[in-house]
Amino acid sequence: MAGRIFITHLKLSLREKHALFWTLAFGMILGTLFYVAFHGIYEKESTDSIPTALVVQGEGNSASEIKEMLAGMTYDSGTKMLEITETDEEKAKSLLAEDEVDGIILVKLNADNTAEFSLHVNENGIGQSVLTVVVGEFQASFDYITYLYKNYPEQLPAYMEKQTGDLIMDAVKAEGIGGRNTDPYVAYFYNLMAMVCLFCSLQSLAAMCKNQANINEVGKRTNLVPVNKVLYELSALAAVYLVQLAATLVVLLYLKFVLKIDFGGDLPWLFMLTALGTLLGVSLGYMVAHIGSKGFDSKETILTLITLLGGFFAGLFYHGMKIVVEENNPILNRINPSAVITDSFYSLNIFGVGDRLYRSVIYMVALSVVFIIAGSVLGRRQQYASL
Repeated sequence: MAGRIFITHLKLSLREKHALFWTLAFGMILGTLFYVAFHGIYEKESTDSIPTALVVQGEGNSASEIKEMLAGMTYDSGTKMLEITETDEEKAKSLLAEDEVDGIILVKLNADNTAEFSLHVNENGIGQSVLTVVVGEFQASFDYITYLYKNYPEQLPAYMEKQTGDLIMDAVKAEGIGGRNTDPYVAYFYNLMAMVCLFCSLQSLAAMCKNQANINEVGKRTNLVPVNKVLYELSALAAVYLVQLAATLVVLLYLKFVLKIDFGGDLPWLFMLTALGTLLGVSLGYMVAHIGSKGFDSKETILTLITLLGGFFAGLFYHGMKIVVEENNPILNRINPSAVITDSFYSLNIFGVGDRLYRSVIYMVALSVVFIIAGSVLGRRQQYASL
């Protein structure tokens, strides 16, 4: 019986042109517009000198070497990578507050010839992304220099010569450390994929509302069928999920292979995150369909409002909004489906496969389960006086 229900709703889902439009056409059209708007901006701006405040605390031979290495970094064009203003910490904070520098590189030189590098920024951007890579590479390089100085001093001159040449520049180019895509504009495509996944909720909403006797004539007949209601609806939901998953994967492949968007992760992981995002989307529609006894139009309005507001707070319209929410109300980013899906793509790109990505996957699975359970419980409570 479940298999027959699944196949029937699979056919019905393929006929829902309206729902498929929002998944396929919306993703492709908006993705193309994003590509036209942002393509090439990062490559152009990432070759400009980055105004940077340098604060060195402590004295020693290392101080002059660090300053020389930072000042000597150049792009392939010969342009200096950093426009350095050497100052004290208080003045540097003032420059950062007035947006005269993109970031502050703070270097603390310790008595044991070790050094601690840190970066202070006020916002996300191209310059800040490059500075993040530079500081990370300098910390790793200086730690290795200290190791060579203590254990293999004869190898130190050759390593220092190489460091002032290509090693750090290689890390800054294209993928950055760990194979990352440091282009901040790729965040818009994370949010786009989140919106595409959540628009899948429209079809699950429509499918569930058709089974409700107070909304649709078909619902009167399905409620008379001697089959478990939850089993019936979950079979229908599985069919909707399969169709919408195919559509979201087409959008992902279009963005990655046609528009050449670098999501910063391997294709199998991108497929898995898209599959989980789609599941989150259809489960959201499943839950909203069982809230109250309002008609389909009212529930569709509620769902659209949830999706659009979620996209706004996740950064679809302004990529820095998610950071603002994280600083002021972080719990919203944990329960906002758009933010959860966006963060999974971000984690894969920036941090790779690790704890933060696993945490994002757990959030997506947990929210999906909560939405499905909530929808099933609400659905079982629906009673009709007559059919």
